[in-house]
Amino acid sequence: MYLSHSSQQGMSLVTVMLLSSLAGILVLGSLRDNIIQERLSGNFQKKMNAQLVAERGIFETHAALLALLQDNPDATLEELMAAVGGEDLAKFGNGGLSDMRYSVDLSKDSSGQLLLASRGKRFEGSSALKARFELTSGGGSSPFANAIVGCEGVDLSGSGKIDSFNSNNGGSYDPNAPGQNANVTTIEPDSDITLGGHSPIYGDVAATGNIELNGSSPVEGNLHANGDITLSYSGVDYRVTGNIFTRGNYLHKGGSVGGYVRANGNAEMKWTTFISNLNNSEADILYGGTGIFPDGTNHKDQAGNYYGDAQFKVMPDVAKVPENDGSSSDLTDPSTNCDPLSIAPQISAIDDGSSTLHSFSAGAGATYKFTPNAGQGSVAQMAPVNAEVLGFIYPVYKLSQFSMSSNANVSIAGGDVFLYVAGNFALSGATTMTIKADSSLTLLIEGRVSLGAGSNIVTEKPGLTSESKRPSLSIYSSNTDDEGVSIYGNSEIYAAVYAPFTAVSVAGSGELYGAVRAKKLSVTGGAAIHFDHALANVDPSGGLIGEKKLRLVGWEY
Repeated sequence: MYLSHSSQQGMSLVTVMLLSSLAGILVLGSLRDNIIQERLSGNFQKKMNAQLVAERGIFETHAALLALLQDNPDATLEELMAAVGGEDLAKFGNGGLSDMRYSVDLSKDSSGQLLLASRGKRFEGSSALKARFELTSGGGSSPFANAIVGCEGVDLSGSGKIDSFNSNNGGSYDPNAPGQNANVTTIEPDSDITLGGHSPIYGDVAATGNIELNGSSPVEGNLHANGDITLSYSGVDYRVTGNIFTRGNYLHKGGSVGGYVRANGNAEMKWTTFISNLNNSEADILYGGTGIFPDGTNHKDQAGNYYGDAQFKVMPDVAKVPENDGSSSDLTDPSTNCDPLSIAPQISAIDDGSSTLHSFSAGAGATYKFTPNAGQGSVAQMAPVNAEVLGFIYPVYKLSQFSMSSNANVSIAGGDVFLYVAGNFALSGATTMTIKADSSLTLLIEGRVSLGAGSNIVTEKPGLTSESKRPSLSIYSSNTDDEGVSIYGNSEIYAAVYAPFTAVSVAGSGELYGAVRAKKLSVTGGAAIHFDHALANVDPSGGLIGEKKLRLVGWEY
């Protein structure tokens, strides 16, 4: 059959139209798929935005609750909820984008936990999640709750004062108005406290062993001992202004007691000794053993009753000074455990072998500056390495030893600085270490610490930093030598010293502001210790103990 030229053109046109139709169908299908994908992506994005804004609702509500708790530390969970919006009432907010918003319902479940149920929306997208929080009561206690803790004994034979101040109240110590919170105590059984020379103590003294007041050391507080208490001869009118409690014997050789006396054992008072019992609210003396009172004139109460009479021979059953007798299951209790922080394994774990230990020696006028992130100066530059310290991760300078001598100057600036020293830490000669305001230095030492005569540690702002609540200078020692921490000289130093396995010696005519916790403590010469009572409320890892916190328990998506 013969096809004309016009017929061929017609067939070509039909073919082209069919191909065009197929292409159009494919394009339309692709467009439809693209539209579906776009809608799916849009919906996914909206849902992600909704989830993000729902999370933002949790975070902002939590922040608002924390701000309220800071302003009112004693607030209950109900009071916090009412201040934010109330139980089952929504808190609203937005995420900063168009039509992006959240609402949070606050409720308290049957277990007493706070439940924040947040719903986020953006356009058609929505998401919901829940977060549970627990209002903790705080609790805990600081290892620096007392001025002096000599776990196995305290010997104060110098002439410096043991008193207190509070760096949170004005920040400075006033020698004309000494605070009376400078308590001295021991922990291990049968550990004695000996007070010689003329070291007045403005606080309570508690010993798991005996207490002996020699020289002319007066105590502006109470005495409490599991062993005997002896007050030696002295020219001081009042040897003790407070009360006396002993589970052992009481021997009074000289001076007066301002309060009353309780002794489970024998009670003996020499001639011209007195129990003033200024408040006269209870009996002057009670004792469970034999009483010896030769001064028939002065050994009577205000009503004229003689201390040898039967009314005074009554077992007072004096309570025990807390001690480490193995009965406590709480190894973190600083009143019954010399090392509540378990410091030795924590310090040794810092040197995990992953970093080189630098040797730091600054002498002959060398200068150096440590900041939280870098160290630089005339000694070789070095950088810290992240390591766990007291339960938190901090940048730590890892050193094999640290020494300063011959007019060297080191400054600590920019925040919280941590130094780990595997060997000894020694300052000698005319050296100066300056801790800048609102900066702190934490020393983690395995070797010995020696702050020699002529060395000077200057803290521009003694006390606690404004943000981290860390002491200006903290010394943590795991050393087990006979005398692992020695502080000499005639300069002032602010430090919180924690050395549960070694003796600490404070000598010379200088003054230590802060607190000391040691295996044993001796203070000689004219050295004084001024306890910073702000340390009694500080957690070593930073922050205040005892403050309530909203602790996250978990998420529910």
